[in-house]
Amino acid sequence: MRKFWVAGWFVVACWMAACGGAQQHGKLTRMSAAEGAVALCSHEVPEAVCVRCHPELVAKFKEAGDWCPPHHRPESQCLLCHPDLKFEPLPPLPAEADYAEIAVADGGKPLESFAVAGTVTIVDFYANWCAGCQNVETALRKLLADDATLAVRKVSVTDWESPAVAAHLSDIAGLPYLVVLGRSGKVLGAIQGFDEATFAAKLAAIRAVEP
Repeated sequence: MRKFWVAGWFVVACWMAACGGAQQHGKLTRMSAAEGAVALCSHEVPEAVCVRCHPELVAKFKEAGDWCPPHHRPESQCLLCHPDLKFEPLPPLPAEADYAEIAVADGGKPLESFAVAGTVTIVDFYANWCAGCQNVETALRKLLADDATLAVRKVSVTDWESPAVAAHLSDIAGLPYLVVLGRSGKVLGAIQGFDEATFAAKLAAIRAVEP
């Protein structure tokens, strides 16, 4: 069976056996994100949305598919499965940001087809079950707010049958995974995983490769 590294945990056949398998996990939505200052409860999640503090909220999370059955809490509050969860709200996308989702069916197309001519393009392979991918999303939005010369193309990895997996991820250790395309559309480099402290420097080093 294939081993896959996601946000600091080994996953066999996409998910940790200890967590019951991929089919038992839900979406990592933004429903647990705090508004304003983050006030954590004794369960280390925002008190206002914590289902263990407020059991009446359970139905809302389950209806949205944001639920981890093995641990009886929202996927977006399950620090057992996702120890690197953060609860800050997403920064807003600038109105002029060149940001787009690639259709799942198109995820297997050549990387160059995702490039925006004359612009450095970041192709972000992500999944809605990957907490590290959410942290990447926050970082990318901050970059777009500061640098209008960047474009972002998001490619969803819904499961191991997704076209993007066979085409681009067969030799990749795991998510998050980003590919940087230069202004000519050629691959400049890639970033595996996410470390907030070094992400910007890694991206700058890759961009510096292009004349």
